[in-house]
Amino acid sequence: MSKDVLALYSRKCKRCGHLDPEETKKFTSCHYSRGNIECPAQEVQIAVVGEAKRLAASLKKAKAEDNLRLEIRILEYVRTKTQAFQHRFKEWTKS
Repeated sequence: MSKDVLALYSRKCKRCGHLDPEETKKFTSCHYSRGNIECPAQEVQIAVVGEAKRLAASLKKAKAEDNLRLEIRILEYVRTKTQAFQHRFKEWTKS
């Protein structure tokens, strides 16, 4: 079995907010906007989405049970998350 490998330019990439929006530090000197063609943030962004999947299931259940208060709480919480998180959440609520 072959695995895909995410190649990073530097160790700093693992902690960079350009690659992972949940990180607070954004390293700019090595960013692709500064001409670094090896910057992984040019092509990908990390999104931790396990919680999004769980919340999507909870939202579906709340709708089925006609629990409007829970639906609102879930949606208000999701609104505070990254765009990538919100995108995955929306995708899972569609199916």
